[in-house]
Formats: sequence, structure tokens, C-alpha cells
Amino acid sequence: MSKLKNGTKAFIKMGLLKQGYIPQEEAEARAAICVDCPENNADSTSLLIVLMEKVTNRTTRFEDKLGVCMVCGCVLNTLVHATEDLVDTSIQHPQKCWKNKLTQERLCT
Repeated sequence: MSKLKNGTKAFIKMGLLKQGYIPQEEAEARAAICVDCPENNADSTSLLIVLMEKVTNRTTRFEDKLGVCMVCGCVLNTLVHATEDLVDTSIQHPQKCWKNKLTQERLCT
């Protein structure tokens, strides 16, 4: 249920309100990490992936290589653009994942 709640929150804030975006350079850096991650299910052809891509209207150069994160279930082509408040850091991700940096920052504040 938590994944559905987080996904709905991201859809409303990013898709409908057009808020919650980080700078493009940072999104590109995040996408570069995700594209090489073994947990990136790039073979996913989820309707949610297509929908989020359409409503957010944001892309990276890795767009066609991003799918769904097999750890947290997030739609990577959307989440790489999201502000920290929309990223679930309660789940342990692989060591090189950019989400771990957000987890550490939250623990230090």
C-alpha cells in the first residue's frame, strides 16, 4: 500500500501540479546510475511508465533504457526527476544507488 501511496503522491505533484522536479543535470546523473543497475527492469512495459512519461513531459538521454526499480517498484523515468520528498528512502537499495545518498542526508538532519 505504501508504494501505491507514494506513486499517487508523485503523480499528483509532478503530473498534475507540475511541481517536485530537480534540475535536469541532476536527473541525468541519477538516470546514468539507474541504467547500469541490475535492479533496473528495463524490459518493463507498464502502462504507468507510459502515463508518467506523458504527464511529466520530462526525459533523460537514458529514457529508453529505464524501467521499473525491482527494489522499490518506482517508475525510474519519472523518479529520477523527483525532489527528495517524493523519493521513498525507507527501503534498502543497492550500494551504488543515488537513493542511498538521500537516506544518509535525511539521517543527518
